[in-house]
Amino acid sequence: MHFAIISTTPHDVSQGSGTFVTGVTLGRALQQQGHTVRSIGPQRPPGPMGHTLQRYAFNFSLSPDQVAEADVVLGLDMDGFTLAGRVRPF
Repeated sequence: MHFAIISTTPHDVSQGSGTFVTGVTLGRALQQQGHTVRSIGPQRPPGPMGHTLQRYAFNFSLSPDQVAEADVVLGLDMDGFTLAGRVRPF
């Protein structure tokens, strides 16, 4: 199966990122089981306006094309909510 994991949480545990640890651990476990995992998130650390603004901007920039190959789309901590109703149903 193909999984897409969406998270805007900083990829740094020192920033209190338990959500990131969950996503990485889940992704590795799925890959060990032979699944394909694509992580989708911002390419840059939060800017001067902070994580909240970056999070909204990222989520509203998501396109169904980014998860078109996925059988399962998992949004961590509500990320990916803007894709609801915009991707193909099962």
